[in-house]
Amino acid sequence: MAQKQNNPVLVVTNPLHYAYYSLSHNLPAIGSFSGLVADSGSELGFAGNIRLYDVPNNVDALIEAHISDDGHNSQYITWKPPIKPHSILGNLAKLAHDLERKSVIRSLLPKELFPPFKIVAPEDLNNLEFEMITQELKAESLVVQIDFSTGGKGTFFVANKSQLDALKLQLKAAQQSIVISKRINGTSRGLQVLAAKEQVSSTAWWHQDLLNIHGVYNHKAQSASRYCGAVLENIPDKYQHKISNLITQVGSKMLEQGYFGVFGIDIVVDEESGQVYLIEVNPRFTAVSHLYASAMRATGYRTDFLTCHVKGLVGTVDPEILELSVMRSLPGSYYYLKIQNTLNQDVKLNPDCRLGIYDEKGTYQKFGFGIDALGSDQQIVVIPEVSHSHVIVPGRRAFSLIGRGNPLTANNQLSDKIVSRINQLQAQFLETIG
Repeated sequence: MAQKQNNPVLVVTNPLHYAYYSLSHNLPAIGSFSGLVADSGSELGFAGNIRLYDVPNNVDALIEAHISDDGHNSQYITWKPPIKPHSILGNLAKLAHDLERKSVIRSLLPKELFPPFKIVAPEDLNNLEFEMITQELKAESLVVQIDFSTGGKGTFFVANKSQLDALKLQLKAAQQSIVISKRINGTSRGLQVLAAKEQVSSTAWWHQDLLNIHGVYNHKAQSASRYCGAVLENIPDKYQHKISNLITQVGSKMLEQGYFGVFGIDIVVDEESGQVYLIEVNPRFTAVSHLYASAMRATGYRTDFLTCHVKGLVGTVDPEILELSVMRSLPGSYYYLKIQNTLNQDVKLNPDCRLGIYDEKGTYQKFGFGIDALGSDQQIVVIPEVSHSHVIVPGRRAFSLIGRGNPLTANNQLSDKIVSRINQLQAQFLETIG
């Protein structure tokens, strides 16, 4: 962890991640242009303290723009350090990048924590045969992963020889090592962890990432993100001890490597044996970090992982950090859905789409942006993803939802009730262009 520096500047590439931080240190913030900040800056506490740049949602580009604009030598606080040698408070880019590589994390931790796996160099892909690898791993089907990739874009499920052969060209193009694992019969889950002050903290909750969900994901748009949201739930009692042990091992290794702050862990539970396997580590804030933060506040914690992360980076210790060892239960499950433009034409958000709480009829109730703002099962949080002046092309995200309950049916499709609500909100908030 870096020592306390002068002139720290908060880099806000996702405003929701820091909306829960009170900015008690009065840190200036920089960010890319966002409808969330532009329309709700005063309510979020960023008014007068944030500078927006019309650049891609990219840490490097934001810092470059800020340096060019101000010409000063500030220290920047960000959860995903840029590769360029800017002055960063926190984790080094190389450390974070290496820990996110699937081969590196497997080299640091005991092999038995992972499903049986094999690492294949790019030049050896031509010699890779499905029957050979399944026999070696004692597997019926495989999970094939590019060493460094995010958002599920580099993960493939392979059930036979023809599928593996068809994939080889794409794997070669990545020019990276390939991690091939036995496919475990179970649903993958995610966990949020905080490594700070030689203390590893987690919650009693896990989340299921939602990928390629019909009704949210635009399958026809090549640029559309496969990531569609998540469902946050209590970890069943029968898995709590196993997962706690896994988190302790991973968190201790992260601290040993010099990592500080929030990170995510992906796991899978074998439905037959109950064994918990580690899939990968995401050494950064993830798409659901703000969901966990608001859930922590809603269940009575006086601090959250985002607050501890930022305070630790500016050299102060959150006095409430010790209470994170207390495990609190959620009163139920919660969902987070990112609604893409699933129409096959350009659209815009109309002025009625505001950040805040809406009732079951779609009527705006009040400002609010997290689980802790929900007052009933019928209410939802609507989060604009872009400014009202932006054109939303097919596949681009328009707005997000946070609500109570599980939106999925038994076969992992959206329930009719949720689909009806999404359709209602799309008709209410989206205007076609041309």
